[in-house]
Amino acid sequence: MTRNSEISEFGLWKSSLSAEVIFSAPARPNYPHLQDGTLYWVEQSADSGHSQLIRLTPGGVRECLTPEVFSLRSRVHEYGGRALLFLESEVIFSNDQDQRLYRQRLTPSALPRPITPKGDDQQKAGRFADLVAVKEEGFLLAVGEQEDQDGGVINNIVSLPLNQQAPSVPTTLFGESDFVANLVVSPDGERLAWIAWNHPSMPWDQSRLMTAEIISHDHGIALDQVTTVVEGEGVSVCQLEYAFDGELFFIKDSASNEDSAAGYWNIHSWDGRRVRAVTQETFDYGEPLWVFGDKRLLAIDSERLLAVRSERAGDVLVTVDRTTGESRIVDQRAAGYTQLAGVNQGEAGNGASTAVMITSSAEHGAEISVWSSESPELEPLVASTLLLEKEDLSVAQPMVYQTRDGVQAHAYFYPPRNSSFEATIDSLPPLMVLIHGGPTARVLPLFEPRIQYWTTRGYAVVDVNYRGSSGYGRRYRDALYGRWGERDINDVVDAIHFLVVRELIDPERIVLRGSSAGGYAVLQLLVHYPGLFRAGASYYGIGNLATLASITHKFEKYYTDRLIGEDYDLATANKSSSLYYQRSPIFYLDQLNAPLVLFQGLDDKVVPPSLSKEVVKALEDRGISCQYVEYPDEGHGFRGKKARVDALERETRFFSEILFSA
Repeated sequence: MTRNSEISEFGLWKSSLSAEVIFSAPARPNYPHLQDGTLYWVEQSADSGHSQLIRLTPGGVRECLTPEVFSLRSRVHEYGGRALLFLESEVIFSNDQDQRLYRQRLTPSALPRPITPKGDDQQKAGRFADLVAVKEEGFLLAVGEQEDQDGGVINNIVSLPLNQQAPSVPTTLFGESDFVANLVVSPDGERLAWIAWNHPSMPWDQSRLMTAEIISHDHGIALDQVTTVVEGEGVSVCQLEYAFDGELFFIKDSASNEDSAAGYWNIHSWDGRRVRAVTQETFDYGEPLWVFGDKRLLAIDSERLLAVRSERAGDVLVTVDRTTGESRIVDQRAAGYTQLAGVNQGEAGNGASTAVMITSSAEHGAEISVWSSESPELEPLVASTLLLEKEDLSVAQPMVYQTRDGVQAHAYFYPPRNSSFEATIDSLPPLMVLIHGGPTARVLPLFEPRIQYWTTRGYAVVDVNYRGSSGYGRRYRDALYGRWGERDINDVVDAIHFLVVRELIDPERIVLRGSSAGGYAVLQLLVHYPGLFRAGASYYGIGNLATLASITHKFEKYYTDRLIGEDYDLATANKSSSLYYQRSPIFYLDQLNAPLVLFQGLDDKVVPPSLSKEVVKALEDRGISCQYVEYPDEGHGFRGKKARVDALERETRFFSEILFSA
């Protein structure tokens, strides 16, 4: 027992981390950019949820450059991503409300002006991401997404002139695949490389690397000599990067079992003649392409690359010899960084190479750090806000555990911790189970305020990287295909069993929460393991997989088919013989015996409100009560402070009343 600590039951501790404190703190920075000694990044406003361009001047003054009515956000693929491009004294960005591209001088008082036209009944407004410039020719290239006459969308590579004052209609340069992403222009401005893929694949299943010559003509530019550099059954490509000498680097893996390294995202190169493997390691250098523009690979000089590698304990920053493939870990141990993202070229000076990036650790939230070839350490440029004292911080403990079918699975365990409180002797804490979305995604051992929110209240937390998660190689990532709704939930239950056997948690007080695919897992676990959980919270989760398949957006149109292991058929999907029926928790709600709360944004285009409402109606038809909360103007992932605070406070009261009522 620590001095002056109070004896109180686990789960009833008083915490300094309120929902208001968490969602009032500065949001995670994204897409750092260093130009003329000034640092820029994108940050979401705590109050409005708008994404704004922030700059830190050489004198240390922080300024917001984005007018209040604008928000830097693309909705291509609905998930969006990097949607801005820096020119010498201006920035071009996608505005959330109308999805038009705007151009603005890099000063706080400058007003943005549109460079793409409004949509109307004849010409639907486009959406744009992955902006790059061909400065020599005076053009901007982008991934363009436009609605077609049938209400679907078409994805192309498009161009826009940079030297016109009036808004311009984009010109299509390439439209011969269902999807394109990761546009990169060679240093001499003469070549473009990109990734393309077609239905029914997701980009991490099968995608191809393409290049073309950029040529000029009387009316603009065009792509010539279009070439497919890499393609193949089960081959996926990501993270393209041109070096200064024109060599193209990229990351590739394969579902092939030809050798162990093929099953991991390794670095490769193409010099215009042949493809060569640079690294051959059993670590992932790539990551799933859910959003545009998150860089993990950078050519820093004529000899080396700077790259992010996924390991079991988190992300690691390494330099890689371009010729030999030898990798060396950058000394980041002092800071303990476990996540690195948004790696971007810095400014050269005195012969040194630099890079800026987003860094996160188990003890600190996301920061902007700089790497220099002259120093072995990363140096923070923008520090995170300290929300907790170190003595109150619960640090993740990596878990590797055996599943019921003999496979190793992964999770992170956070024990309860609050220096002001001690629990009663011989008591065990309640467990909060977190289930990530995707499901092709990954959690890392980070300082996440919403985890510390629970641990400082006396909960233990387990954050599970079930099979299907990324970061552990292709075999682990693909293991969920055909078994979604089975292997993932079994892996969660096996993680709980691992903790129960070691007497780390109270087996009678287990609750769980998840969003999107994680919300689906919450529903599946509650109906198929009805005696294990006391309650669950599902954020924009999925009750009926057939409903999802019938209305989902283009990007994920066939994703559910592969996860389930059956092609969606409207005529059969809701019959008991279909896997769609068998894996949908809505048909097993009679087995539900734990309270449930559902949260839903009414502007969600990925998991529309109809899916949550379908679950609520099915429960009502069976006489089963649940709490259902809707938020107008919120989409897939709540952004507004009011909604986020309200949801977390409601969830806290919901679990407390169930676990601690007399």
